[in-house]
Amino acid sequence: MQFPQALRDAKIPAALITNFEDGVVNPNFLYLTQYDGFGCLYIPARGSPILYVPEMEMIRARKSGYRIQKFTKKTLKRISLRVLGIDYEHTSLSLAHTLRKTHRLIDIAKILERLRMQKSEQELRSLARACHISDMIFAETLRNFHHFHTEQDVAKFMNTAAAKHDAPLAFDTIVAAGPNAAIPHHKPTNAKLRGFVVIDFGVRVNGYCSDTSRTVFKGRPTRQYRELYALVLRAQEGAIAFTEYDRRCKKIHEVAKTLLGKYCRFFTHSVGHGVGIQIHEAPAVGPFSSHLLLDNVPFTIEPGIYLPKKLGIRIEDTLVLKYGKPVILTKFPKKLMIK
Repeated sequence: MQFPQALRDAKIPAALITNFEDGVVNPNFLYLTQYDGFGCLYIPARGSPILYVPEMEMIRARKSGYRIQKFTKKTLKRISLRVLGIDYEHTSLSLAHTLRKTHRLIDIAKILERLRMQKSEQELRSLARACHISDMIFAETLRNFHHFHTEQDVAKFMNTAAAKHDAPLAFDTIVAAGPNAAIPHHKPTNAKLRGFVVIDFGVRVNGYCSDTSRTVFKGRPTRQYRELYALVLRAQEGAIAFTEYDRRCKKIHEVAKTLLGKYCRFFTHSVGHGVGIQIHEAPAVGPFSSHLLLDNVPFTIEPGIYLPKKLGIRIEDTLVLKYGKPVILTKFPKKLMIK
């Protein structure tokens, strides 16, 4: 396990990763334990980690591989080391306040971010499987597209298909038609399918997310519309081709924006983001990113054009850097599909 070594390098004697919030799983806790229930993980820089859980969760928590102990009201008070690393991004203010009474706290959020960013081969297999399932559902959806009349029809079909594959959704499915496609995170409504239809969809396998966007055209696209779609596709493929080991992520965003030419002012979000246990995680692939691309880091590339109250086009793939070069994991075709 790399985490204890990271603590030693940072001269932090121990860390406490908690999962105490109802209905919200701490992704760092899940990453380290493969367990999503109530509890806390105590990891000393030297020595054996202990996972504290309620008595009723002890059997389920065994998959973590850690030594399990019963969580009680006195558990936190028994942590003897007085300097403690905690994840400020996923620790409640009330818990931090309690711990500060007896411990000096150090934020370890960036340490955990670095550990999670580069994936193991097992993690990448789960992510690749999620992308494959997503591809199959896109193919099935497009085969049946003539049966759909509204945004909600498409979303319902895809969500049902995900359930049949026993693959939970990675995020709420986006289907945005006509003027609604100009809203990047539009929620599906009973709006009729017309013009450009942006579909943004992803599933989870073993907790790891896929993320794909494709844009379909319902009706007959004009020459201008075809040219706009081709422009976004060139920007996406050009940004992917620009990715390589040690490349600054913000440069990738700049390449995509440059390739969109005069339409770059209608590109309103970052060109991509890391994916893993969370649908958005490090590295950031945007104009203000400080991240560098490394091998075994999965991320998305998703340029778009959004003309307010008129149309939207987005093309997105999930990919991973291998031996310094991009490998595209989402393989569903990207040519303009006319339905």
